[in-house]
Amino acid sequence: MQTDDVARSTVDASAGRLLAIMADVDTVSGYLLAGIGDASATQGPNFFVVSNTTSRADMETAFRDLSSREDVAVLLVSEQVADVLRDEIDEYKKKMSERGPRRPGTKASNMPCTVLEMVPSTQPQ
Repeated sequence: MQTDDVARSTVDASAGRLLAIMADVDTVSGYLLAGIGDASATQGPNFFVVSNTTSRADMETAFRDLSSREDVAVLLVSEQVADVLRDEIDEYKKKMSERGPRRPGTKASNMPCTVLEMVPSTQPQ
């Protein structure tokens, strides 16, 4: 199954759940302008802005918080964040793959979040 297929099946099975993002301010701003922003009174925003001064500990905390939220279906992680959190992301993906596929009748809110890494596009020059 391709990464796109995994994301599509998770999103399709998760109607009403959010897309979350961890990236630089420009990328996050673009996604917010596209309308993905949400700020739950109990869980906070569904985005985390990373800069050159963001500590690894803050990134780890944001990753744990966003990936464990029941209302988040997909967490997009920039290449910059993925480089710093490689071990955590790989461990999370391994743990989720060990859970096995979604069983029929499972409520969407009980499904884990899918973590997708964004890579820069290569444009012909």
